[in-house]
Parts: sequence; C-alpha cells; structure tokens
Amino acid sequence: MAAWKLFWVAKSAQRGWRMIPPEQRDALRRSAEQTARKHGPVVAKTVRERGPVVARRVAGAVRQRKPPS
Repeated sequence: MAAWKLFWVAKSAQRGWRMIPPEQRDALRRSAEQTARKHGPVVAKTVRERGPVVARRVAGAVRQRKPPS
C-alpha cells in the first residue's frame, strides 16, 4: 500500500474516533481490553504454531508470482 493511502486511512480513522462521544470511547476501550485479555493467549498460540507454515506459503506464492512485463 502506498504511504499516502496508509496516511489517508489513518487520518480517516482518527476523524471517526474523535466523532464518538468520550463516554462511548471509554466503553469501547474497556471492551477491547477485555477481549484482548481473553483472546490474546489463544492468538499468540495460533501464531506460534501456524506462523512458520503461513510464512512458507506466502514465500512460495511470492516466488511463483510472475514479474511484471
């Protein structure tokens, strides 16, 4: 993704976040913290177990991709 596109997405997200009332933002943060505590260890275990397999698949796909003409 081009740097300017990433910047544009980040600014859009920031504008959207600022439009949410502060009370709701706090509720969203608390909810995200609980979700992270609950699912974080499961995600870490999945990455540890499947990460190398996924990395090999991605590398193979990149190698098979034809260079632009």
